[in-house]
Amino acid sequence: MVNELNLVQSSGPMFGEFGIGTNVPKLTRSANPIIVTPLSYTSLFSHINGYGLTAISTSKGGVANQATFIPFYITETDIVRKLLALNGTTIAGNIDVGIYADRYDGKVELVVSNGGSAQSGSGQLQELSCSGGPLKISPGRYYLAEARSNNTAELQGWTVSSEHAFKAAGVSIMASAYPLPAVATLAALPAGVDLPFIGVSFRDLVA
Repeated sequence: MVNELNLVQSSGPMFGEFGIGTNVPKLTRSANPIIVTPLSYTSLFSHINGYGLTAISTSKGGVANQATFIPFYITETDIVRKLLALNGTTIAGNIDVGIYADRYDGKVELVVSNGGSAQSGSGQLQELSCSGGPLKISPGRYYLAEARSNNTAELQGWTVSSEHAFKAAGVSIMASAYPLPAVATLAALPAGVDLPFIGVSFRDLVA
């Protein structure tokens, strides 16, 4: 069974509509990526590539209970089936990965998460189930989010030497956010932050 989230979001012209006097659809958008991560073109690809952050480090410790929010968007209705995190060398405690919808008021609202799971598999891609099962989401602006229960657990990712470009891309944090809260108030990205390799999958196969 697939749950469904209906969001009213700001948007431009309708996509996929039929032209006047013809039954040929206007192909005005591309399909969503199968899996969205910070490397996706619908997320931070241009920033990561533009600032030379192409090498992924294997050991990125987090700040205990601090959540990181990474913006992405989708252009078609889709079904969130799995979440994921690319583990680093040290595995410890629990990790919570989820998706937030932008409320356009400085806050974001939790759409789906795994609810917190024990980290498992050193250096491995960890597949996480959605709490409550698969969820249908509408086109719009969202955030990938993750928080760890301690500062020992490591994820693979990127060290950002200058946080300003990623602030401009919408990357944000929230302290005291494990497990991921129902509503999060976004805060400014601090210096020396690590961007975690996390993601959402629109198919069941991840790892």
